[in-house]
Amino acid sequence: MSVEKCLDQCEDAEPIAQELAPGSSVVGAFDGLGGAGATVINRDSEPRTAAYFASRLARTVSLKVLMETVKSETKQPQDTDRNGEDLAKALTDGLKHEFRKVAEEVGGSSSRFRGGLIRPLPTTLALGLVHLHDGAPTLHVLWAGDSRVYVLLPREGLHQLTVDDLKSRGDAMRNLLEDSPMSNLVSADGRFSLNSQTVPLPLPAVVIAATDGCFGYLPTPAHFEELLLSSMHEVADGGGAWPAWGIELTERLLHSTGDDSTMGMACLGWSSFHDMTAQFADRRARVAWMTHEVTQAADAHHDACQAAARAKSLYDKALQDLWKAYKPNYERLVQPVQTPATTRSEQPAAPSGSAPPLPAAGPVAQEGRGRRHDAAPMRSIAAAGPSLEQAEGKDLSNPPISDRQPDEPDGFRSASSLGSAPPPHHLGSKEPSAPDVSGSGTRERGDTP
Repeated sequence: MSVEKCLDQCEDAEPIAQELAPGSSVVGAFDGLGGAGATVINRDSEPRTAAYFASRLARTVSLKVLMETVKSETKQPQDTDRNGEDLAKALTDGLKHEFRKVAEEVGGSSSRFRGGLIRPLPTTLALGLVHLHDGAPTLHVLWAGDSRVYVLLPREGLHQLTVDDLKSRGDAMRNLLEDSPMSNLVSADGRFSLNSQTVPLPLPAVVIAATDGCFGYLPTPAHFEELLLSSMHEVADGGGAWPAWGIELTERLLHSTGDDSTMGMACLGWSSFHDMTAQFADRRARVAWMTHEVTQAADAHHDACQAAARAKSLYDKALQDLWKAYKPNYERLVQPVQTPATTRSEQPAAPSGSAPPLPAAGPVAQEGRGRRHDAAPMRSIAAAGPSLEQAEGKDLSNPPISDRQPDEPDGFRSASSLGSAPPPHHLGSKEPSAPDVSGSGTRERGDTP
């Protein structure tokens, strides 16, 4: 089964799940690394990433070497471990030779791949080769990177047989929570090695090879087994068979993963899909019980995250709507700031009927942000300039007769009639506040300015 997140750009190669010869089967998964292999190359008139070509090249070479090895070797039970070592060496040599040749074709001495994070043709590889001979089934496992090989047993459940090649060296749960760089992967620079081990294979069993998109987006490793078993039983309940199981898994992964996902499976030792499903019934119930609480919590967390995202969107919109409504009146009296490099001729003309700018209060106006304790105190509005009536365009050069002194000529008012300017006050002082100049009396809290 294969899940493509980007159409026709899947950097996972098609998985392997096939019989090489009577008694010998193989499963395999290959994940081209889009970060380290992001360089776009043109091969066979197809511009693709190096990761795309790398995973497919690894698949081709692996199948070729495995088929040649299976055909030529003579199976002996005592040679099982030795056969696994020989297989790993033969595959390593074949991969290095073919990858180096292709890199020279597309990049010329790998110059296009230089850089600390760039690797020439990088990919993971995970293979499980099953031998069913002489009544002693064995499983040869080879890998590089974080793609995995598993065996799924009716009573014991799911077992991981590979160890992720990550710098963190964490276990499967830690690797779900952390995004660690890889410490080993197949590439054309030849700086890799294939891990290998050979284990006895109890039958019946399902052997699985999978890329990290299959298991890396689930809450726990147990949820991967739950995914396998619940989909198996759902297909069986619907009267389906092995091909339908692969389709059901593909559909589920399409909605849960955030990466390309490929998985190859070999179901060994059962005569029918129905028989296999029946043997996994007890295990399925147990795993469903084990994962139930985490699954519920994960669903609640997902819903809460979506609700929080909606609330954040409403909050951001409310902020913008409030500022849009409040801003025009709030900035009505704001005038352009005059800098030393700006002349009067360069200043924009004030709108008709608007208030003239307040006079600068010494160094405070020049400093901009912050307060200067040694600056001259700012005069109150009453003493600093024209009143609001003047700002609105009223001519007060000749005040009404009732406001003049008896002997005061037109156009002149004595200093006594103006009153003295109030002393400057600061927030928190006990001095009298500046008099109201609007003529409307003291403004109460909540009045519109």
